[in-house]
Amino acid sequence: MENPLTSDARLLRHVPRLSPDGKTLALRINTPSELGGARLWLVDVARETFSRFTLEPTSGATWSPDGQTLFLGVAGADLVHHLYSQPVGAGGNLQQLTAGPYRSPTSIT
Repeated sequence: MENPLTSDARLLRHVPRLSPDGKTLALRINTPSELGGARLWLVDVARETFSRFTLEPTSGATWSPDGQTLFLGVAGADLVHHLYSQPVGAGGNLQQLTAGPYRSPTSIT
């Protein structure tokens, strides 16, 4: 599995967010091959493995209280950031939640 933090010119661009169970870290990483902004990655803390969570550039993320969903800011086709949710795990689809400008979620209750 790729580790995006060990390659040159890859930048951590977001305060990491630890899942409620303490097992997974969500963070934004810019990679040289991805233009347009940082993508969201998940890190399995125990195994120290990275997996890309979004293909779209994001402006940050916050875990749901149960740790099953991430809420994130994503630029839509109109280039305005909207609030989206995406279940964590296989088969989760990105779902737009707002129609107006929204940057980065800081908490979800």
